[in-house]
Amino acid sequence: MKSSRVTVFFKIEITEKMLNHYGAVHGGALYTLCDMVSGMTAYAYGVTNVTLSGNINYVRPAGVGTLYIECNSLHKGRTTVVQDVTVRDKEEKLLCTARMTMYITGEVGE
Repeated sequence: MKSSRVTVFFKIEITEKMLNHYGAVHGGALYTLCDMVSGMTAYAYGVTNVTLSGNINYVRPAGVGTLYIECNSLHKGRTTVVQDVTVRDKEEKLLCTARMTMYITGEVGE
């Protein structure tokens, strides 16, 4: 059986500007990060896409430093790509998880 799943890894440096007034990475920054990574991962299938839906669960806060993002495609259909995203800190502690559905708008180069 041939697998068509895609897994992509990213990392980002968190700066003071990305923190909320509690000193933790702003939840909106984490959601945006998950959304962007999902779009890039869907693009690996050779398709252009936009976000159809997204759900995020925040597990623990993080401050300034390096974050590691893993995006795993769960399903690639004719019109959508469904993906799970995890964000971890340098100690590999889970910070958040997201389930993103990307709507396929065309093929790359169309």
